[in-house]
Amino acid sequence: MAGISCIVKKEISDAVSNKAFFLSCAVLLLISTLTSITASKVYYDHGLSPGGNTTNYELVLMRELLPKIATIGALVAVAYGFNAINKERTEGSLKVLLSYPIYRDQVILGKLFASFILLTFVSFVSQLVSLSLYLFQTNIVFTIAEFSIYFTFMCLTTLLLIGYLGMSMFLSIAFRDQKKSLIFIFVIIGVFNSTIFFSYGELIIKILYGLGPGYRFTSLGATARAIYEGIYTLSIADSLRITIERLMWNRLPVSSGEETIWIDNSILNVLIYRINTVILLIIIPVLSFSASYVFFTRRDVT
Repeated sequence: MAGISCIVKKEISDAVSNKAFFLSCAVLLLISTLTSITASKVYYDHGLSPGGNTTNYELVLMRELLPKIATIGALVAVAYGFNAINKERTEGSLKVLLSYPIYRDQVILGKLFASFILLTFVSFVSQLVSLSLYLFQTNIVFTIAEFSIYFTFMCLTTLLLIGYLGMSMFLSIAFRDQKKSLIFIFVIIGVFNSTIFFSYGELIIKILYGLGPGYRFTSLGATARAIYEGIYTLSIADSLRITIERLMWNRLPVSSGEETIWIDNSILNVLIYRINTVILLIIIPVLSFSASYVFFTRRDVT
């Protein structure tokens, strides 16, 4: 544990002194701050009283903040994950580090823990600052339930960023060519942030079930809908957007045979309703961190 803690301290110190990382974090904080202004205007423009018909517009900040986190936040994650290995490899300090009496698994675990701590801290701070300014501008008083929803939002978006961080770290270990690893991670982010899997899911369903151009999604059977949802969930950022929209709803639609009934919404109901997205948000960091660990300990990374 002593070796891991030393690496964690070293990585946090390096990140704090890294101008590129500091600048990217400052940009994320600035964007989050400006988003709170936009969100307050959206809230007032709708002119809805708290607890409107379907959507709780007091929580509109989440909807406004998500696209910025999925893009600017992703760049922050990539900046740290990419530098965690490549910077030391380029400068030659990685070879020196591995020459010390410290195990490889302690080095990579220390880097993974440090990256997790740093990104979680940056993500939470930027979103809490945005929330504080939003509440100040709108004079809204959040209830415990609304704070719980916003905390859930912060956890889900942070998981998205940690997934991007893990993938960027894995690619920086797997590829010694910095340009190649950067191209791969930006392609991955572009795909995950797009709705490309929405189109593929629709195409596959049409082929499998012989559906025409005028079909309605509500007419799909349970199996077809599960296939479609499973494919579409791979567009993780957009799938997360739908989950956040559901968190803003006061009531949640649930299919019961041929009918759709509406139940009182809750965080647990949304997480169960959007379980595919939640599972994927957890699986991506776990797999990418595990792959980084295996590659770092089993291959020549210097």
